[in-house]
Amino acid sequence: MQYIQAASKEQLRCLSLDILKKQAKANNYAIDKKINKRLNRIIFNSKAKNLLVYLPLKLEVDIIPLIKKLRQKKIKVFVPFVQDISFKMVPFRLPLKRGRFNLQNAGSSFQSIKKIDIALVPALGIDANFKRIGFGKGMYDRFFAAFTVPLIIFVQRIACIGKNIVTDEFDSMGDLLVSAQKNYIQGFKKDDSRIIRISGAPTIGGNRFFSGKKNRPSQIRYLHRAIKIKS
Repeated sequence: MQYIQAASKEQLRCLSLDILKKQAKANNYAIDKKINKRLNRIIFNSKAKNLLVYLPLKLEVDIIPLIKKLRQKKIKVFVPFVQDISFKMVPFRLPLKRGRFNLQNAGSSFQSIKKIDIALVPALGIDANFKRIGFGKGMYDRFFAAFTVPLIIFVQRIACIGKNIVTDEFDSMGDLLVSAQKNYIQGFKKDDSRIIRISGAPTIGGNRFFSGKKNRPSQIRYLHRAIKIKS
């Protein structure tokens, strides 16, 4: 876990990127396996049936083993398919192909997807407002502005957390950050910070938070209460 002093979004992005590039040179099999286990526990306990995931870059947690396990459990898994300045969701399917920006994709689809329970989103870092720092293209920001997802989980090998608020109003805010070292949940501490650290893997009971954007604040509070800390 790295706390980063940054005066701007661009600076936080660059510093986080340097940290993750160094980590990418290591053997991350054990780290990724640990994170996948945590994510699988969250998904299982939430009873989610429809997931938006990502196809990993070298800097990102390899969740392909998790995707295969979810499909075996008959959970519907969707991935981004880049279109113009945003993306649409398409079903995960093999073989994967290289598309725009040299990103892997699962091929286009005309399937209409109306509901997603959980989104797993890779992040370079987050700021003190629990908002995501990505590569700066804004695709996830545009997507989440138009499509409501009840639970957004940021995923990182190393939690890169800015000490200040440097993001904009339109940037994506998450509910959880899962990393190899610690997990973090969006909440409010006495100093008005949104970032609360929890040990181990959170277990979510029930699925009351899957009820849309209208009740999102109460859903997040319920999610916070439902966390069971495990060593």
